[in-house]
Amino acid sequence: MTLNWKAGARIKMLPSFIQPLAVLVRNFLVVTGTKQILDERSKYRIEVHKKLALGVDYVFSADVKGDIAEFGTMTGATAATIAREMALASARYFRSDSQAKERRLFLFDSFEGLPEAVSPVDAQAPHVKSGIWSAGTCKGISKEHLARRCTRFLPKDRVVIYDGWFKDMLPRLPTDASFAMLHIDCDLYQSTIEVLDYCFSEEIIQDGAAFFFDDWNSNRASPEFGERKAWAEAIGKYSIKYSDSGEYGSSGRKFIVHEYRHGK
Repeated sequence: MTLNWKAGARIKMLPSFIQPLAVLVRNFLVVTGTKQILDERSKYRIEVHKKLALGVDYVFSADVKGDIAEFGTMTGATAATIAREMALASARYFRSDSQAKERRLFLFDSFEGLPEAVSPVDAQAPHVKSGIWSAGTCKGISKEHLARRCTRFLPKDRVVIYDGWFKDMLPRLPTDASFAMLHIDCDLYQSTIEVLDYCFSEEIIQDGAAFFFDDWNSNRASPEFGERKAWAEAIGKYSIKYSDSGEYGSSGRKFIVHEYRHGK
């Protein structure tokens, strides 16, 4: 931040001897005001990380079977939070959870940003039409950087990174993969429905699995676009029974799946 040490028009109306003090007061208010705004904004992201950490703890403490996956890693911040909590939970629950030392973290990202919005649903979405979500946006760190962030907490064999589009990478999952928790930061409807369709049709989702949708309130929170529309379609297609665990942060929502129609 660059501070202006020159007196403004209003300050120049004050007696000359008090103008330097007025400049200092103005700059103090600028700094503290900006800091307050940043602090308020950061609260939302802090809550997201707290909720994800609690989600991991839930998976271990409730003995929900399976691994944990994130779709859309961008900066790697949430992936690192999940990895860290998995390491802590592994130590905390290793006696009561037979998978505690074996649960894997599957991370999916194109590392090229968002794909082109080819779905008619996405083409009409406000975030796409405005250019916020255009091809190549939301590009984050490299695959190597992501691996370094997560293997600070988990052994390398428990962090599996898929580099490519979701529809191409999901069929490469090992046959023993199953998900107890999914953090879906897919942004687009098409990307989200690809994840949901594959995971439910291949019966990868486990009883009690937690779904975290990062962009639930994007596109003006309209049910006609993005993650909201994809989830609604999946509920109908697979007869999903679930609990709505409410919102977190400014745009996320969490659900817990209890039952769904198996079979393709």
